[in-house]
Amino acid sequence: MTRPLFRVLRLSALAVVCSASVGRAQIINLSTGLSAGVALPAGAVDPFWTTSINGGATFQPTFVLGDAFNTPCGCGIIANSPFGQWINATGVISSSWPIGPTVYTDRTFNLAGYDLNTVSISGDWSTMDSNLGLYLNGILIPGTTLLYPSVNPWQSLHSFSFSGAANFNAGINTLEFRSTTVNGIYDGVMISNGLVQGQLTSTPEPASIVLLATGLAGLAAVARRRRAV
Repeated sequence: MTRPLFRVLRLSALAVVCSASVGRAQIINLSTGLSAGVALPAGAVDPFWTTSINGGATFQPTFVLGDAFNTPCGCGIIANSPFGQWINATGVISSSWPIGPTVYTDRTFNLAGYDLNTVSISGDWSTMDSNLGLYLNGILIPGTTLLYPSVNPWQSLHSFSFSGAANFNAGINTLEFRSTTVNGIYDGVMISNGLVQGQLTSTPEPASIVLLATGLAGLAAVARRRRAV
């Protein structure tokens, strides 16, 4: 094998190895009341989150609560922001959740093609009235249970983070609020700065495969010439 050809073949193989071993970082935005990273107007349907007010029997769309949500109450509800907004089952502050059953507010996301060892989920959440917990695929995320009247969860944002390949699915995943109300008004949930981050499992780029094939073809041509001589 000639030295230039050997160099081409070696570089080609290295390019394929590098492209296969380095994944691309990906981010999924889980914040409530946003679409494509932009805050939705009051009353709009959040296209990503659904809710069940009958104990999980059926799910329906969620609606964005406007800034007026925290005005009449006078109970210190944190305001909407460009990074997350309050949502509930009706978009109306005076009538939302029934008293009694657990209210489920869900968001699904797809991790097909991700390296689950690199995936993590994080953000800040709030609930009005009580939060039984924030769940990922049915697993309680530690530190996300806050119950009224011991605390007022709606008066601040509460950080969460979760990782570990065993907690994620290589496909559809579900992030879920489980909440309750004490009076049937001023109810809702919020996630601000909610992110799923991870690396895609990578395959060799087409250009790298072509480069390797070119080197192999050249090697075969040299071998044929030597046999002809």
